[in-house]
Amino acid sequence: MTLPHLVADYLLYRRALGRRLISDGRILRSFCRNFGKRPLKRMTADSVLAFLRRGTVGQETIARRHRALAGFYRYVQGRHGALLPALPDLPVGTPSTFVPYIYSHEELRRLLQATTTACKNPLASVDAQTLQTSVLLLYGAGLRLGEALALNIADVDLDQAVLIVRQTKFYKTRLVPLGRDLTEALIRYRRWRDRHYPSDSHTPFFCLRMQDFV
Repeated sequence: MTLPHLVADYLLYRRALGRRLISDGRILRSFCRNFGKRPLKRMTADSVLAFLRRGTVGQETIARRHRALAGFYRYVQGRHGALLPALPDLPVGTPSTFVPYIYSHEELRRLLQATTTACKNPLASVDAQTLQTSVLLLYGAGLRLGEALALNIADVDLDQAVLIVRQTKFYKTRLVPLGRDLTEALIRYRRWRDRHYPSDSHTPFFCLRMQDFV
């Protein structure tokens, strides 16, 4: 039994339960590369601790690595017994200095004004209207960028002022209510969009400049 085999078995099992494990999968593959072809019996708790602390990383990254290994360890111990060295306790490090930043209305206004200049470049992939409205949606609805770009026409219910965000984290779908001002901005964009780009219910809500629709 090798470490890559155990990791592959674990990821296959968890994904069969509906978990994507994108970040954990990346960490565990890095864990495999770190130990190479070293036999399991030659792995030590100190070498695992060194992996957790590897590189110039903050405490959040160390904790994320530790969580990924903890799930993997529980699976291996439950299925195969004590093949791995003891998982060290979460190392204590410098607390994170990250502070969430919320843009003020004035900063948002300046950001929206800058989209017009940015999109004047003929090589820009989006029109100013698309960039402005997507920024407003990210700010006003708290969507991830990938979620906003994945929205289709049918997912944006402007009559009910609600978004349908499909198959996101853990393959779940959720409804996101919209405020009045944001709904009005989306309505204006939809009218502009329909004048310039063909569409049906399955085409993206936010379209690329000169995009070909099938």
